[in-house]
Amino acid sequence: MLPEDHYFAHLLIQDLVWDSIYIFTEPFLTRWPFNKLRKKALEITLKHIHYEDENSRYITIACVEKVLCMLACWVEDPYGDYFKKHLARLPDYIWIGEATYGSQLWDTSVGLEALFACQLTDEIGPTLMKGHDYLNKSQVRDNPSVDFRHSRIRIKDCKFLTALQKCCPLLSVMPPEIVGEKIETEQMYDAFNVWLSLRSKNGGISAFKPARTSKWLELNPSEMLEDVFIEQTKLHPGHRKQEKENSLRKAVQYSEDIQMPYGSWYGNWGICFTYATWFALRGLAAAGKMYHNCLAVCKAADFLLKLQLDDGGWGESYLSCLAKVTLDPTPLHRAAKLLINSQKEDGDFPQQEIAGASLRTCMIHYPTYRNIYPLWAIAEYRQRVPLP
Repeated sequence: MLPEDHYFAHLLIQDLVWDSIYIFTEPFLTRWPFNKLRKKALEITLKHIHYEDENSRYITIACVEKVLCMLACWVEDPYGDYFKKHLARLPDYIWIGEATYGSQLWDTSVGLEALFACQLTDEIGPTLMKGHDYLNKSQVRDNPSVDFRHSRIRIKDCKFLTALQKCCPLLSVMPPEIVGEKIETEQMYDAFNVWLSLRSKNGGISAFKPARTSKWLELNPSEMLEDVFIEQTKLHPGHRKQEKENSLRKAVQYSEDIQMPYGSWYGNWGICFTYATWFALRGLAAAGKMYHNCLAVCKAADFLLKLQLDDGGWGESYLSCLAKVTLDPTPLHRAAKLLINSQKEDGDFPQQEIAGASLRTCMIHYPTYRNIYPLWAIAEYRQRVPLP
């Protein structure tokens, strides 16, 4: 491994235990009767792989797992149907050549939110209708087949939750002749029920499954990634009302508990402190926590103001993922000026540093972010900030 990729060194005792297990057990596992145990373990592993492949229609969870599952199917039978089905879904990951992987649903969701902020509904009706239709069709309506224990796919599709927060409720109250038929209430209930099922005991919401154990289990074999094993609305007010209120209260407490001492939050999927602080502030605002009544919001605002660059913008390197570290409108005017001046003649914005990250060191490129977030920021600025 190259030194620059060696981020998280193993403990000496960790390497000693693993090496000892390998040295002393490998000779036995290659001989009868223990080789039958290994064969059985591999069969069970392949069963899990095929189960998830079938229920995700060979897309799997993400690009890393896609490659590993496809490789396992190739080793099993390079001419078999499992491997061929994997090959058929590769275009879903390379639909945009510059992207780390296809993130169509997420991009559609945040893109629609940016368009909503522009308040140009009458002018962009066809675009909203297409986006609405795509969100509707993207929801997984069927539960995974047979035995749920083999699956990491949540019932009714957790990816649909990215659109649940704002897009679907907003679209549901807009005229159908502009945005098309609204998503059925039961679909919204299904998505919200999945969201509730992802709650962890500490009040946080996990991306794949609720955290069921403690940090000590993080015996990570990878020296490149961290936190691999342990992942740390007003509409329909009557649906599971008490659970919603309890979840909201715990989520607010969790957000405040994990705030950094200097006011930011540590981000995942985006880089990094600025990105996470924005999402945390949106969540706290949705819960009624504002600058005048919440110390966490005050600290976050102070953090953002201190980090503003001389040109008016904010910037952050992917290296910060390893670091773990009454308002004056002037900074907002400077930031808006920077965004407006950076736009190209054709309306595009320049691609700068990489924007996404997961597991602290795995960088993710989202090519649409360079257009979505500047548009969103300028639209919010136009609506909320008085001009000088």
